[in-house]
Amino acid sequence: MACLFVAIGKQLGIDHASVRRDVCDYLTRNGSVLEGVQTKDLVDKDYIKAMAQTSTWGSAIEIQAACSIYHVRIAVLSTRPRDRKTPIVFTPVGGRLYHRTLFLTWNGSHFEPASPMLLPTT
Repeated sequence: MACLFVAIGKQLGIDHASVRRDVCDYLTRNGSVLEGVQTKDLVDKDYIKAMAQTSTWGSAIEIQAACSIYHVRIAVLSTRPRDRKTPIVFTPVGGRLYHRTLFLTWNGSHFEPASPMLLPTT
């Protein structure tokens, strides 16, 4: 499923295939995905090869990579009733500046682009 990549791409104005390719390239280059943690510390080449396939779902690793690639902050709000209503916010690694915030919702198996107005204010 390309839903994560579609949701990010829609907000950036680029196609989902480019987002997936950029993320996989970043992971292949062993980019940082957490402060002090390189890609090779979390995933292997088989993971990246699978992620390059359109049938593979994106996850927090790919969200974090997208933040660093596109210099954005990404706020993800779960729409599942049992989850907290505070968004999880991802920022570029290493305190790098970001120039905008993207908003996504997640229902447990699917990401959608969201409006900031859908997010709680507290």
